[in-house]
Amino acid sequence: MKKILKSTTLLVLGSLLFVIFLTSCRGSDDVGEVYDDLIGRWRSPSLPPIIFNLYEDGTGARGGEPFTWGVSDGYLNIMESGQTRSEQWSFSVDTTNYQLTINNQQQADHNIDFYKVGDVYPALTGIWAWNGDPLWNYSFNEYGGGRRGIEGNMETFEWGVIDGQLRFFVTMTSGVTDSWHMTINDVELRLENVLDANQVFYYTRTFVD
Repeated sequence: MKKILKSTTLLVLGSLLFVIFLTSCRGSDDVGEVYDDLIGRWRSPSLPPIIFNLYEDGTGARGGEPFTWGVSDGYLNIMESGQTRSEQWSFSVDTTNYQLTINNQQQADHNIDFYKVGDVYPALTGIWAWNGDPLWNYSFNEYGGGRRGIEGNMETFEWGVIDGQLRFFVTMTSGVTDSWHMTINDVELRLENVLDANQVFYYTRTFVD
């Protein structure tokens, strides 16, 4: 009986030590909890811009480099794949103007501003011809990129939708280029300029991506 109790005690103790070991090993990868206001695609006003993707599963990408991220004690923690030490940033989010500022805690005076690009809206992907001149069109791809204008004179952009508002970030510009209230009715797209309600344009879908 004593041998059975002794074996059981050792088994419980061993299990407890194993849990403690796993917890201590996990510490370097425990970057914190996902913070909803940070989820999304972010673009810096610098040229060339920094593209910062924070996904809802706690993964992300920056300049093509994958990482994990989370928030703990009010700080944004980022750990790049294969690294053992995380970056730590203080941050502030302006949810009204869709802006984010992060400040590095390991490097003084290193702060970065971002604009939120928005979500890819599947109903927009494809080509839309302007009713005023069918040669002028928008082309939206499923990755949040696109181009607009007349063939041979097109400008490229990133795009996203926030609260029904379509936002454009033309390549090699420092911020939001223009923004439009968007309505889609079957094959017709209506765009109304956010800053000027008199600017209203209509487009017809010509190709679905």
